[in-house]
Amino acid sequence: MLTRKFHYSALQEEGQTVTGTLDGENKNAVKSHLLQQGLIPQKIWTEYNIEGLSWNENKNFEKIMNSLTNLLDSGLSITSSLDYLITHSSKKVKGKSQELKKDLEDGKKFSQSVKKNFPSINTFYILLLESAEKTGDLLSTLQNISFMIKKNNEFKNNAIAALIYPLFLLIIIGFVIAFIMSFSLPEIIAQLDEEVSLPLPTTILIVVYNLQEHILPFLLISIVGILLMKYLQRIHSLKKIFDWILIKLPIVSHILYFLIQRNFLQIIAYSLKGGISLEDSLKLTNQISQNVYIQNYLQNTEDDINNGLRFADAISQLPFLTQEQKFIINIGDESANLSTTFYNLYQKNEKMNERNLKLFNKMIEPFIIILLGLIVLILALGIILPSLELSQGINLV
Repeated sequence: MLTRKFHYSALQEEGQTVTGTLDGENKNAVKSHLLQQGLIPQKIWTEYNIEGLSWNENKNFEKIMNSLTNLLDSGLSITSSLDYLITHSSKKVKGKSQELKKDLEDGKKFSQSVKKNFPSINTFYILLLESAEKTGDLLSTLQNISFMIKKNNEFKNNAIAALIYPLFLLIIIGFVIAFIMSFSLPEIIAQLDEEVSLPLPTTILIVVYNLQEHILPFLLISIVGILLMKYLQRIHSLKKIFDWILIKLPIVSHILYFLIQRNFLQIIAYSLKGGISLEDSLKLTNQISQNVYIQNYLQNTEDDINNGLRFADAISQLPFLTQEQKFIINIGDESANLSTTFYNLYQKNEKMNERNLKLFNKMIEPFIIILLGLIVLILALGIILPSLELSQGINLV
């Protein structure tokens, strides 16, 4: 039986709101399971639907965290800061701020209120807030959360910006090729003598022209295949096969390890800095990837540490960390200074990522221009050369 992950918000008998996830065949099955546990379902949504919700919640969460950081830094209390947001913010932020303040007045902790009002927010942020409530340093934690959100947004924006220009040029190339294939080339092909040896550029264009009628079916089959793979990944045994393929493909695995490495260093660095234990920090890293094999690596690392293995020795199996990073972590483990070690590693990694993205931009631009020039050259020669031969044949007659 195929199951999906559902997120839920429900009421306990005491009237408290709880949130969580359940695997089920459909919403009715999840609802029945919650009722059997003595919970009253308020909202049930799927992993797919949460994406749109998560985007809105993330934006509201980001705005509130940034504003609270600035207001607390100016000397206001948490309740006074929320009062300011209620009177000077947009409708959605105002509503969330009112809920947060109401929960605080009812005696709830700030972390509990955030978890209730932002159910799709990363558990990492909730644990940081819980740790801050124990240490009494909420401002520093809010500053760290705001900084992480800012860096994550910058990373996403830089990655998108690095891909926009090449994508724009490729779209232009596609339109040019489509125009020539649809209007210019058919007329030239109709006038060519099949027995005459054609120039290489013209031969290439004719081959592409003959293949174009198969492009649309190929695209449709590809789209159906991708959707089918997405659906079949709900079956654990098939998901393991897909995940194994991902970590074995050279370029795909490199990108996957690159993203996982960044998230791993960020979570460990700010968890230790925020006062979260090393064991809890490692548990948080299990959510940085849905890949079964990556999760197994992380779980094995956690189990090895729980069995008494040194942290530096346990992480030596992680494939997404470089040898240099493992060596530095080993030094930090020996000196009992993992918090500073991971924070410095994360900062260094971020700077390197920024340089790599800028380098990628500089490298991809001339490559795309050269590719565009070659395509234009083939198109021009493929059309001009047979046209010249035709005109010469007419002059000879």
